[in-house]
Amino acid sequence: LIASWLNHNYSCQIVHQNWKASAKWDQCIEKSKIEKLLKEIKKKFSELDLDFTTKKMKSSQMIQQGEIDCLGICLKISDFNDESLLMVDKIYAVEVAFHEDGLNYGGIEETCKRIRKKYIRMALTIYQYFGVKEAVIIFASPKTLQSHVELIKQTAVDVTVLFKELGFNFEFKLYCNEDFENNIFKPVCNILDEVSDTSE
Repeated sequence: LIASWLNHNYSCQIVHQNWKASAKWDQCIEKSKIEKLLKEIKKKFSELDLDFTTKKMKSSQMIQQGEIDCLGICLKISDFNDESLLMVDKIYAVEVAFHEDGLNYGGIEETCKRIRKKYIRMALTIYQYFGVKEAVIIFASPKTLQSHVELIKQTAVDVTVLFKELGFNFEFKLYCNEDFENNIFKPVCNILDEVSDTSE
């Protein structure tokens, strides 16, 4: 569903499910810079106990081992000195969670903490491997307890403020319940008749 959404509704020419960085890739940002950045993040969120790493694992390793459920890249052609250049217009990173009884990682506090971690991990992964400070980072869950919605939505606000203070322009979004249905599920359903790919 998310792959189709990014492909057709956000015009991503490249969509990759279960995207993971390769140890063979060059990193755009030095590991030391990522380590320093994560220390700043931990200071800002000290009350949340963002225990990303163990004593044996550095944050750069944590990022390398992370996985993005669905990564979308939207390309555009720009003219430069009478030549056409293919450029990245936008990057979308989406984490999807479906729990039959409603989103729950062990209570609302733990759930919010885990979502913040997922946001931060995706943001740092994009920064480390693409070298950009701008992307759309989404957490999506079709079923969430209504009493938890506002607290869960606050996670996107918290992380947005944090990264802006650190000089980034990441856009963090959260779609759950009606937002998931109206912004993801229905838009995909509405264009299915126009899509000839039977795998969808």
